[in-house]
Amino acid sequence: MRSKILKWSLISAVVIIILSLAGWLYLQGYILDREPPEVSIIRPSRSRVITLSPKNPRVKEVFQIKAVDNRALDRVVLLLNDSQIKSFGRGDKLSFEWETKNRGKYVFKALAYDRAKNKKESKPVTITVKVEGILPADYTGFQKPVKVYVGASNVFLREGPSVTYGVIKILKHREEVLVFGKWASKSPDEAITTDRVNLITPDGGSIELDRGKALLIVKREDPYYIVSVQIDNRKLTGKLPVSAVKSISDRPWYYVRTKEGKEGWVFGEFLGNVEGSSE
Repeated sequence: MRSKILKWSLISAVVIIILSLAGWLYLQGYILDREPPEVSIIRPSRSRVITLSPKNPRVKEVFQIKAVDNRALDRVVLLLNDSQIKSFGRGDKLSFEWETKNRGKYVFKALAYDRAKNKKESKPVTITVKVEGILPADYTGFQKPVKVYVGASNVFLREGPSVTYGVIKILKHREEVLVFGKWASKSPDEAITTDRVNLITPDGGSIELDRGKALLIVKREDPYYIVSVQIDNRKLTGKLPVSAVKSISDRPWYYVRTKEGKEGWVFGEFLGNVEGSSE
């Protein structure tokens, strides 16, 4: 008799434990839940197009996600072009800061999972990034524009950061400009003159070039460089002594705007103390 009572007591205890566990699993949302969560990207709430430029060289966007479940959420995942970029656990703030400097089409989606492994995908939000003008990949934009003055006469404001680009305007000595950012050329062919020097033209004539004149090295024929140089609106080819030419590889070009609103690129040696002013 006592053994039967003990047996039924054990069975009752096991049943109570199982029912308690099942109740806890149910209340916590692990079982008997077939309803998926609700999830949406609430910021940005719609797709948009953003244009990058040297004045606005990067995109910064804060994504905020809203996710709810009838029982209990397990986790939320943010996807970029179908690849996971952020996972949020229970109790995490559903916010993520994303930035890029590259053009492209970026499709964001959020996935929410509950404890019963049901999942739901949000509607996508697409950010299309375009580039206006010339924006090199490793361009560095300043936090705010810097006011400086042109440090030489007849300085070319160019369409791009190279002596091969066309001239927008000729800047005067002490002319005020705003500087928005910089980029350093890696081309070993770009150079400037180190002093006043005469360019020997193919017909045997010569043209005096100022110190710091931008030019392009075509080839080397010791003791000369064959160079291409722009004078006013003309491109000329001639010879310069090797000792009178200095490479400007790894030297900065700056994106600037004049008081009249003209925008373009100026080689750094022709401007004032940009780096000191930007600190």
